[in-house]
Amino acid sequence: MRKIAFIFVFMSAVSGLWADLESAKELLNNGKYGSAIKDFKSIANSGNIEAQFYLAYMNEVGMGIVQNYPEALHWYLKAAESGNASAQYHLAIMYQEGKGIPVNVSEAIKWFTTAAEQGLAISQHMLALIYEDGKGVPQNLREAEKWYRKAAEMGYPKSQLNLAMLYEKGINGVSIDKGEIINWYLKAARQGDEEAQFNVGRMYEKGIGTSTDYLEAVNWYRLSAEKDFPSGQGALGSMHYRGLGVPQALTEGVRLFDEAANKGDLQAMINLGDAYF
Repeated sequence: MRKIAFIFVFMSAVSGLWADLESAKELLNNGKYGSAIKDFKSIANSGNIEAQFYLAYMNEVGMGIVQNYPEALHWYLKAAESGNASAQYHLAIMYQEGKGIPVNVSEAIKWFTTAAEQGLAISQHMLALIYEDGKGVPQNLREAEKWYRKAAEMGYPKSQLNLAMLYEKGINGVSIDKGEIINWYLKAARQGDEEAQFNVGRMYEKGIGTSTDYLEAVNWYRLSAEKDFPSGQGALGSMHYRGLGVPQALTEGVRLFDEAANKGDLQAMINLGDAYF
């Protein structure tokens, strides 16, 4: 009987905490930040990991409270040590960027890895970036490929893009079919990534990993250009200027060269100069 009574009290307490947490989330969603942070703190002090994460985030960004990095670190660390992948990722970012603490790449990698191993795609992506760039660690393209691929297979568009770019640049000892490269670009492009859309257009224009198809190239360049991606605008301008996949339109070509050049696209600057001279 005593055991049953204990279980009843325990379940009632858990149910109450869950209700309090949901109430705090509702306050947050309704913009009542002051009340939300007060409730999150009360629940976090009872050991609730999710509340600890919310409390940390609100302190980090200054939501309903004066921005407080040390307090954010305190709560991220508690939640991270209890296994919360989102807290592990945010803690890694704070170490990487030196928010309220000296920059510590080793600690950043440690927490990115911990979250990445739990399957958090954005953490896998950040870990891949570190290994590709070799910032704070020796460059390791094989390790970068591993983490980009994990995140890419989970549907993370920036990892799909970066994996394709990494394969296109080449990794020593790794042989990749060009058809696989365009497939990764396509996966990211179909999710709306403007740089991937430009690269798909480039692959179709040049016939890399696929047959040359100027109409497809124009379609993808246009999607990229509509998002104001400079290389997409410049490439679309080139198709108009040369009459590839569209009727030749010199004026439209020059207009697009100008737009892209004003955003710093080097090829567009060259094309614009050639158009005038």
